Amino acid sequence: MIKGPYAAMIDWFARNSVAANLLMVILLSGGLYTAFTIKKEVQPAVEVDVITVGMPFLGATPEDVEEGILIKIEEAVQDIEGIKEMISTAVRGYGSVDIEVESEYEVLDVLDQVKNRVDAISTFPDNTEKPVYSRAQFQQQVLLITVSGGVDERTMKEFAKQIRNEVVAIPGVTRAEVIGGRPYEISIEVSEFTLQGYGLTLSEVAQAVRMGSLDLPAGFIRSDAGDIQVRTKGQAYVGTDFEDIVVRTNADGTRLLLQDVAD
Repeated sequence: MIKGPYAAMIDWFARNSVAANLLMVILLSGGLYTAFTIKKEVQPAVEVDVITVGMPFLGATPEDVEEGILIKIEEAVQDIEGIKEMISTAVRGYGSVDIEVESEYEVLDVLDQVKNRVDAISTFPDNTEKPVYSRAQFQQQVLLITVSGGVDERTMKEFAKQIRNEVVAIPGVTRAEVIGGRPYEISIEVSEFTLQGYGLTLSEVAQAVRMGSLDLPAGFIRSDAGDIQVRTKGQAYVGTDFEDIVVRTNADGTRLLLQDVAD
């Protein structure tokens, strides 16, 4: 026998069938409405309390990345309140620092402080690019497509990218990425004897490549017919583009090209 307030509630509904049926209809209607309107995800994105600071360092070894980037970032942010742990990773040409935030602190507030500290660092090497800040997201893999065949690596990578584009075009697919392939790279090799023969230094060659391979905006020219944008397009993308970079212009007007001193 049921006693207490629950017994009184059950007794009241037993004597008022209309109210009991009305409550049942409300509950069923609410359940059906929720089932058709609630957001459903097979693999939902889960945000974690981790901030990632990534920074490219062109042509640097992992040791150079550690000394030139990671140590400076760690020293700049180590005393920020809310940081639980930092994990730094150095690879060829790139460094990243993963910063775990204490659960009682707001991640975005800590991210703003980290950004201000890192942006204030003025001693990064010349070959570094601007740091990239992001909040890590946990994502699970739904499907893995393996591409293999008896072709060279470049052809395989281009075919994999084509498959990636076709997969993303499928309705319901929001993201797909190619993994496992090496990034494209152009290596410029300069012999020490060649440098001595032309009276050059490796820094001069590197500076020539840096200045000779870029797209540089130069503002606008305003006229009655409209505005004309002025810019130079000199970004090199393939080996033949780099070959024509001018390393030095001699007094007699002749030019020393990169292909003359490097492979």
